[in-house]
Amino acid sequence: MLVLLLLGIVVWPAPAEAHATLVSTAPTDGSHLETGPDVVAFTVNEAVSVVRDSPQVIDQDGKRYEVSAVDLAEDRTVVTVRLAAALPDGSFLATARLLSLDTHVVSVSAAFTVGSGAGLISTPQPEGPNPLAYAAKLLTYAGAVGSAGVLLATTRLWPHLRQRRRWRAVVAVSTAVLVTGLVIRLAIEAANRGGDLFSLDGSFAVPALVAIVASIGAAVRPVWILAVATPVALTFGGHGADPAGFPLPLLLTLAHVYAVLAWLGGVLVIATHLRREPPSVTWHRYAQVHAALAAATGLGLGLLRIPAPQSLLTTAYGQALTVKVTLVALALVAAALTYRHLGRTATGGTRWLGAELLMVTVVFGATGVLSSVAPATVSYDPPVTTRIDFGPGSALDISVPSTRRGPQRLIIDGARDAPLSVDLSSKQANVARLPVRLDPARPTGDGVRWTSRDLVVPVTGTWQVTITFGTPAGPRVASFHYDVR
Repeated sequence: MLVLLLLGIVVWPAPAEAHATLVSTAPTDGSHLETGPDVVAFTVNEAVSVVRDSPQVIDQDGKRYEVSAVDLAEDRTVVTVRLAAALPDGSFLATARLLSLDTHVVSVSAAFTVGSGAGLISTPQPEGPNPLAYAAKLLTYAGAVGSAGVLLATTRLWPHLRQRRRWRAVVAVSTAVLVTGLVIRLAIEAANRGGDLFSLDGSFAVPALVAIVASIGAAVRPVWILAVATPVALTFGGHGADPAGFPLPLLLTLAHVYAVLAWLGGVLVIATHLRREPPSVTWHRYAQVHAALAAATGLGLGLLRIPAPQSLLTTAYGQALTVKVTLVALALVAAALTYRHLGRTATGGTRWLGAELLMVTVVFGATGVLSSVAPATVSYDPPVTTRIDFGPGSALDISVPSTRRGPQRLIIDGARDAPLSVDLSSKQANVARLPVRLDPARPTGDGVRWTSRDLVVPVTGTWQVTITFGTPAGPRVASFHYDVR
């Protein structure tokens, strides 16, 4: 079991950050309103639940305004906070705590001013990882490998081991670890929902409870329901239940979890029961199939979180995914060499076995790194640069350093000062015209530069930038598009 826990630490060295992310708010974060709203809405990228009594609106003096109701849209991606009365003039901060599909709590907020109010309230820092939740996830995965994973591998390859006392001890301890992890995770989720057990998300709670019951039975006599319920519970305890793109993420996650459990379960059996027996050709064929399935499904899940090929090299997630795919390929090569040598002699492949097991461990280390960084769809932030030529001496170089939703900066360089106006619009966001305020042009040595002031792009999607520039021949208009993520 010590080996399993060490592997678990390597596999999941840090809490995953790939949780629900804020897409937009209404009012827009950083905006100014002439009249006070009586509703604040948060839109996120996946289905969530609201932590009970967490939505609140406070002003610059710390006064809290009464919330009359909190509504969740049918697809559970829009949280609407209804106030008992419209807000007066002042500076306000609206916050809420949301429960992601993977049971992690995510804080969202929007700061805005109303009427004569000035100065935005600082947005609270994101909550740090919950050590107890991390420990519960570690216990759950470690117990799953030692129970369901070992059961899958031994039933297929080494059924005679099920009669050994050591095998029963490994399964019994692992199921106890699995039950402990699942119970803690369910307790944390119940606490986040105000202690109401009946409000738990059934997609995770039901298979988790089935796995708990099956695990208790498996401690005495293994049952196949454990091998089915455990992967389902792990799938729905993560992002497999995300309705976006359903059913592809669900099927890929379920197949990936099964392949990883079956593969690592076999590695654990070899480490704890067959250290003095060279693994058979059958094992390596089994390992190759499941490693290939884990690689294919993992790559598929990774590509769902890769918005553009460039993000493979420009984001931490893309770089980690590239490294993991390379390591999986090396592990498959090592397994193929071991299989080839075992086909010749009974012990010819043993020298390759260490390399194969080492590559398996390194692959899962890369998996841990991959699960510890935000998906590229969240972190990918490509700058936009373009050039608009209105004629001799009237070319403008335009750049947008960050294309994430929210506060942005538009920088325009030209050869000379002239009348300039900029508007944004988006059919997707139903915004017909968003005027961009510009600071006065300032000299740069070889021309002048205009910089936007207090520009906030409220939602994601494709936006059109329309520029009107005063040329010697008169005003000219041009436009270009860019994607806000």
